[in-house]
Amino acid sequence: MKPLFISIIFLGAVTACSQSPHQAQHAVDHFSLVRSAVYTQRELINTQLNRTIEDRVTETEFKGRREQLLIGSYCDLIDRRIIYSRDNPTSCDLAMSRSRQCLGDFHRCFKNCDLRSQACRRCEDPALTCLDAVSQMQH
Repeated sequence: MKPLFISIIFLGAVTACSQSPHQAQHAVDHFSLVRSAVYTQRELINTQLNRTIEDRVTETEFKGRREQLLIGSYCDLIDRRIIYSRDNPTSCDLAMSRSRQCLGDFHRCFKNCDLRSQACRRCEDPALTCLDAVSQMQH
């Protein structure tokens, strides 16, 4: 009886440690990734269509935080093999690999929002805050 009791306590301790909230969660379910891909591609297209001629001239000099988030999301979705790209786009930056946790949270947010409305815009603010924090840690 005593070895059984000790085994149960040991198993509980191991299980509790394996579910530590400090561990990064990079895995995202397929459903959320597909919804995120739909949103990301649509919003990237919208940012391109809504640009003025002046914006197009200076687009290589500056990209807004929102556009950087969408490009990072797009690159992450390529890495996760949700979006197909024969070649990795030049816009995909190595720094995004450090932001994988932020992007994973961003993708998971799309599980419960209506893609046909503006409701999914709420997923952007926490992702931008997270990316800002990662950027601050790098500097």
